[in-house]
Amino acid sequence: MIRINLLPPELRTAERTPLGRFMAMIAMIVVVLGVWSWAGVKYQEVRALQEQLDSKTSELELLQKRVKDEYEPLVARLAVLTKRLDAGKALEVERTIGGLARWKWTEAIDEVWDVIWKSPKVWITNINCTEGGGGSGLPSGAKADATLSMDCFAASTDFSGMTDFRRRLQEHPKIPKRFIYMNKPLQVTVVKDPSIKEGGKLQFRIELYAVPPAKK
Repeated sequence: MIRINLLPPELRTAERTPLGRFMAMIAMIVVVLGVWSWAGVKYQEVRALQEQLDSKTSELELLQKRVKDEYEPLVARLAVLTKRLDAGKALEVERTIGGLARWKWTEAIDEVWDVIWKSPKVWITNINCTEGGGGSGLPSGAKADATLSMDCFAASTDFSGMTDFRRRLQEHPKIPKRFIYMNKPLQVTVVKDPSIKEGGKLQFRIELYAVPPAKK
C-alpha cells in the first residue's frame, strides 16, 4: 500500500542520515585530511632537501673553480717540468767552462727548478740546453760556451712576478757561478686569460749564458 505524506514540508519529519553512511563520510574526511597532511610534510621535506642540494651544488662549483684557478696550473707546471727534467737526464756529459768549472746539465736544471718552485706565479713551457749561443745579455764580442733558455709565463698583468723570478735566478747561490749573464732587455707579451685569478699572464723568455773567463 502506497503512503503519501500530505503534511506541509515544514511539518514533515526530517530524514536522518543512516549511522553507517555518516561514519563512512567521517572516515573519508579523516583519510583526505591525513593524506593532505602527509603530502604537506613530504613537500616540506623535499623542499628542504632541494635547498640542501642547491647549497651543496654551489659549494661544489666554488671548489671546482678553486681547483681550476689554483691547482691545475701547478699540476700542469709540474708535468712540464718533470718531462723536461727527464729529458735532461740524458745530458749527463760533464762540462768544463774555461778549464775551471766542471758540472752537468742536470745539476743546472735542478738549480733552476729550485727557483721555479719558489716562484708560484711563474711556470715554464719549454727549456733547452745548448752548446754555445749568444744574446743581448752578453758583453760586446763575447760568445757563450753554453746557453740554458726557458719559455716562461707569469700569472700577472704587471711585471712583479717576472721581476721576482729574474731576481731569484740572479741571487741563487749556484746559478750565477755557472751562468754569468742573462738576456736583457726582455721581450714581454701580455696575454689575457680569464681562467686565472689575475685575469692575464706575461709571456717572456729567459736565457742564461755560461762564458769562459777572459784570458789575461
